[in-house]
Amino acid sequence: MLPYERTCDLVEDFYGIRISPATIKRAEKECFQNLELFEKAAMEHLLTSHSAHCDETGMRVLGTKWWLHVVSNNLWTYYFPHPKRGTEAMDALGFLPQYNGVAVHDGYSSYNKYGCEHALCNAHLKRELNGIEESFEQQWAKR
Repeated sequence: MLPYERTCDLVEDFYGIRISPATIKRAEKECFQNLELFEKAAMEHLLTSHSAHCDETGMRVLGTKWWLHVVSNNLWTYYFPHPKRGTEAMDALGFLPQYNGVAVHDGYSSYNKYGCEHALCNAHLKRELNGIEESFEQQWAKR
């Protein structure tokens, strides 16, 4: 997330050598190309896991709003940027259409399209319970 010029400055500050932005861009391209095997392994491991956390967050790509979708468990994380947030992006990612475990998520309605088991993540569950306790004065929700 650092601009190329600032990355060059950082390398110079740390190592005392000046590199060009083209060097950073070339290294970035090589790293990106080498990620293909990792992405495949991560997806395979996540598809076989008992549970996987699914989420998305907004991000900027060339000045426009995109969504960074993530699927993770305790060992693996898979990131997938897409211009959409809902089922179009989830289908393009390809995880949920073939997943048979428990998808842990925030309750966003697009997740419910998929036939896997579903669980609300604890942070969202706690918010729901707080809302019940505060709005309806239900003490059981506090406990």
